Amino acid sequence: MNVLSGRVFHFGQGRDDPISSLNIALRSTQPKRGSLVVLPEAFNFGRLYSEAGGPRVGKDQLIEDLQNKGRSSDLSFVVGILEPMAGETFVYNSAYFIDGSGAYLMCRKMSDD
Repeated sequence: MNVLSGRVFHFGQGRDDPISSLNIALRSTQPKRGSLVVLPEAFNFGRLYSEAGGPRVGKDQLIEDLQNKGRSSDLSFVVGILEPMAGETFVYNSAYFIDGSGAYLMCRKMSDD
């Protein structure tokens, strides 16, 4: 597995559509097949932290999009995804490893900073 080094995915703009922003970044960096791409924390939030509300992009849709991208480009991703938990009023930040074959929960933040 290759790991991209020295490449920057600036997520300052385009956060409301993270997959389109990722596609633009991948076209400009052209990672080698088999590379691991590490994406920002709260990748699916879709807004500034100062803005109220939950994630704009649902966990299931984001995972499906990243799995499809993994299959089509032979890339793997580590990504922080905000996801609601059953019966909870807030979301948790969960780290996933995602590739073309599936999504695997690595860890979940369960308490405040």
